[in-house]
Amino acid sequence: MTKKAAIVGALAASAAAAAAAVWGESARASFPGEPGRIAFMSNRDGDLDIYTMQQNGKDVVQLTNDPAADQFPSWSADGSRLTFTRMVAGKLAIFVMNADGSGQTQLTFGSANDAFPTFSPDSSKIAFESDRDGGNTDVYVMNADGSGQTRLTTDPALDRFPMFSPDGSKIAFTSRRDGNTEIYVMNADGTDQMDLTNLPGGDSQPNWSPDGARIAWRRSGLTVPESGDIWVMNADGSGKTQLTSDPADELRPAWSPSGAKLVFRSFRTNQGDIYRMKADGTKVTQLTDDPAQDAYPDWQPLAGGSDEDDR
Repeated sequence: MTKKAAIVGALAASAAAAAAAVWGESARASFPGEPGRIAFMSNRDGDLDIYTMQQNGKDVVQLTNDPAADQFPSWSADGSRLTFTRMVAGKLAIFVMNADGSGQTQLTFGSANDAFPTFSPDSSKIAFESDRDGGNTDVYVMNADGSGQTRLTTDPALDRFPMFSPDGSKIAFTSRRDGNTEIYVMNADGTDQMDLTNLPGGDSQPNWSPDGARIAWRRSGLTVPESGDIWVMNADGSGKTQLTSDPADELRPAWSPSGAKLVFRSFRTNQGDIYRMKADGTKVTQLTDDPAQDAYPDWQPLAGGSDEDDR
């Protein structure tokens, strides 16, 4: 058994609900601005918590330290807050906190799993997935204080991983409604749902570029069923281009707020680490190198800052 297979097997041995959610991957739109810190989740202290680091991988700071699993960090458009998921009484609930980890507040309650939250561009709303309707996972939206929770998709297939477009008019998401995992887009009110990929293999984890012109995503199962690569396409589904081609599994792409780079998770070193590359797929740089699992990176948009291409 390879080291990668052993790691995956160990994770699969966790409790069923947690295992399904803990290392599931998504992405979100990066909104225009300058790049700040990169948030990610890691079990390097023995349980899953939220961390941030500089865009060159230095100065790692732990933001949460709860014994429950803290997962899936996503920045607000102004970089002042993060939304994330915490395991509460065996179910996934959505929280928000300030950028320094203070003010952790629970937004969703109940017996459902609510996961993969992402802010709208004006930070007034949060899109998320939930299995509250009889165990079927659909896309929902709520106000940023947790009020006004509204279901947007009603298909009996799995609809997951919602992400607002940078102008707030669209939501991209992943669905299995045609029997294969594809990337769909819909209006922010749930209307006009349309398949963008319609390709063999699995297409998931879409992420809008800051100008809304492109979508990065993970395409899997073309050669090795469990492995994927990072691709990019135009927002209408045209111009599909492969960016990574390493035999290792590559997943969860997220744009820098400037649009110049992408971060993603890779198993190139037989452990899950965070990598950075230019938006054309060149100049790949490893940012984390911890024997634990580092996953789900998201880039903080800030006013000011620098683009550290040469570090």
